[in-house]
Amino acid sequence: MDLEPAFSLAYKEVDGSRILTDVFIPPTKSQQQVSDPGHPTEVPVIYVIHGGGWLMGHPSMNPKAQIEDSLERGWIVLAPDHRLCPQLNILDGPMADIRSLHAWVHDGHLDTELKARAVPLSADKRKIIATGSASGGHACLGLAFDNEATPPPAAILDLYAPKNFHHPWWTGLRDKLDVNVPQLTPEMEQMVFSEYPIPSRVDLPVKPNAEGKIVLPEAEAINHTTARVSYATNIILKHQLLDVCFPYPTDRTVSAKEHYRPIDPIQNVHLRWPPTCFVHGVDDNLLPHTVTTLPLMEALQQHGVKCKFVGIEGGKHMFVISMTRQSKEWSAMGEAMDWLAAVIDE
Repeated sequence: MDLEPAFSLAYKEVDGSRILTDVFIPPTKSQQQVSDPGHPTEVPVIYVIHGGGWLMGHPSMNPKAQIEDSLERGWIVLAPDHRLCPQLNILDGPMADIRSLHAWVHDGHLDTELKARAVPLSADKRKIIATGSASGGHACLGLAFDNEATPPPAAILDLYAPKNFHHPWWTGLRDKLDVNVPQLTPEMEQMVFSEYPIPSRVDLPVKPNAEGKIVLPEAEAINHTTARVSYATNIILKHQLLDVCFPYPTDRTVSAKEHYRPIDPIQNVHLRWPPTCFVHGVDDNLLPHTVTTLPLMEALQQHGVKCKFVGIEGGKHMFVISMTRQSKEWSAMGEAMDWLAAVIDE
């Protein structure tokens, strides 16, 4: 199956940033769909949102196996960008943009774009799924908060997202990660903070090796992309991510719990939260599931929210980047995708 997007378009323009989403169209299943575009067939829509620690990321980082599986199910796939930290914080950048995407779909703008391109499909707004890896999963969870004008998605699939931010683990001593840290100079850091418009698409030129270890190449030439990758990986691997992406006020006039409330899923659980599936590698030493995923799932279950947890034995952080439909990780992901399909059809 060809996994190139059918087209890309801007779903939001703000402060000089033109924020894109890639659009993947499933194969049409009937001659009627092809011959009668005036009456498009409603199909589910799934958002697939990349990770990157809120500081970098690119739709190419999304799990291709998941996109392929979604298209085979007849779902439209949106793979959006969002503006990146640190020029904006998590709430005003990534979370705000993905909420804008969700409102854009609900307001009919995706349907307008499909009609303009003679695509005989439209979005079934009762069957929207939000899924993402790491920081992308966090943005998906943000769509379920009870302070949004747009209805939440019908279901969420969270792949090892950061959460539970007031837990002592986030500020305590942690194991050193077995990853090389690329050089970061003051010149490179200045390049990151001075970039305008604020970037929304920065590729991470790395994949885990066969042992699951992340190997980051040193930059051969300094430019905005290499500077940002060096900055981001240093911040992530030195455990300074929240300090940079949602800074705690130096005057400490509020508790950490109150400070992180606007972005912390576990502090925004409510009775109308949509069904949520969690997939997490049990050997993820960057974001341990015992600190992040399991506490949120327990809170949701206490509110009567339908949940499912799929643990991947031996699974490391970023396992989706190298996942294929022949890999052991896919059996877990396939189970999660089947669960989502059943939920939206209930």
